[in-house]
Amino acid sequence: MLCSACRDSIEAEGHAGGAPFRPCAVPPDTTLTVGGRTWSARQLAMTYRPVFLLARTHTTPPLLQVGYEVIPEPGHVMLLFYPVWADEQHPQPFLHATYAAYRRLRYGSVRDIEFVQLRLDRTTGALTELLFETAPGTPFSAAVVEHSRLRLIRDRAGLYAGHLTTPDGEERRRAPMALPTRGPRLRLLVQTWNHLQRLPEPREQDLRPLEAALVPITLDFYKAFRLHRRSQGDLRGEHCEVMPRPERRSARR
Repeated sequence: MLCSACRDSIEAEGHAGGAPFRPCAVPPDTTLTVGGRTWSARQLAMTYRPVFLLARTHTTPPLLQVGYEVIPEPGHVMLLFYPVWADEQHPQPFLHATYAAYRRLRYGSVRDIEFVQLRLDRTTGALTELLFETAPGTPFSAAVVEHSRLRLIRDRAGLYAGHLTTPDGEERRRAPMALPTRGPRLRLLVQTWNHLQRLPEPREQDLRPLEAALVPITLDFYKAFRLHRRSQGDLRGEHCEVMPRPERRSARR
């Protein structure tokens, strides 16, 4: 386990440790051709990094940095983004202290790290799939927040449809929709105090963007913040194993 001073150094430098922690991820200076253009992995991550938004009526510990991985796949490039928050502020003070102690024990830090997974078409550069955790219908300050996973896939009309997977494995279909974007960047709204996200509605205007340094995920970062114990996308651990998807169950009527 890395000491707290080591973790602070990793947060300050971002790229400590040098090489990516997964063998399938490429270093920042690696070049890839996407959409008929040659990019470095760093440029690709900078261009497609999500815009994280917070309602001006809400407060949350600061967004410290956004880690990233770039993983080439046949016909696609996977981009994984990890927003790193200073802490989670539980709405009930007593529960906050207890929960913070638990997270220090389990994760080695009170830092909250979420994930956003994107897939780009190598030929067109279009965003073809996205995956992140959300909590439909949950207010920002709800005492209990259940994690669901939303996966949306681009259709031939350029809209995005898919399904929401609830904690008990139930799947709820999502009708085709246009994505909220700013240029090529997906817009995501912080929905809950523990930084689950959702797609903002067009009518929601009083939102502020949260920017932070973009840094590559390295082995030191992975170990310091125990990412193997945190929510991730389709890949598991250090060996690029594809996470098995749960057996699909239709939503109850």
